[in-house]
Amino acid sequence: MSAPQNESTKDKTVDAALSCFAELGYDSVTTRLLAERAGVSLGLLTYHFRSKETLWKAAADRLFWLLDQHMFDTVGQLQAKEPNDFGRETVRQIVFFNAEHPELLRFMLDRGKGSEQRSKWIVENHLKIIFQAFSMTAVGLDQEHKAHAFYVLAGASGVFFASADEIAVVTGMDTKSQTAIERHADYLADLIFPA
Repeated sequence: MSAPQNESTKDKTVDAALSCFAELGYDSVTTRLLAERAGVSLGLLTYHFRSKETLWKAAADRLFWLLDQHMFDTVGQLQAKEPNDFGRETVRQIVFFNAEHPELLRFMLDRGKGSEQRSKWIVENHLKIIFQAFSMTAVGLDQEHKAHAFYVLAGASGVFFASADEIAVVTGMDTKSQTAIERHADYLADLIFPA
């Protein structure tokens, strides 16, 4: 297999794993199911990823790399703005990311079930870094409120999209519409960084 084919196979496998883990949860996913969803043989899957845990970590890395890229591409250009505006735009962009990637919240809620090790790994490799970045952008918030704001944002920005079917039945709202996404982004920005 050539290097480009190798990378393509690994990418397909990681994408399938991210989808499976977010949809079904770690414990319900088997390597056989992952291979089927990725369209690769079980042998090829285990050749690239020695275990389900290794593949889960690769899926987490992919998800947070996507978030990092999104934030860098959008918020990274706003450093000349007023601090409160910078914080508000950070919130808005996190909402926009969750609208595109509702699997983020599902993946995160499942991560610690049955595994203190997975939970610690994701905290050390991703969440501490993201919290530090958020704290730097949240200059308008008192230090003791930053943790609360961070977790309000993490939950509220994701649940609106991860629960889209339920919200549609309960409220009649289409959370995938651009209007709903913009309103949700503005609402959370106003909540966390009042103008």
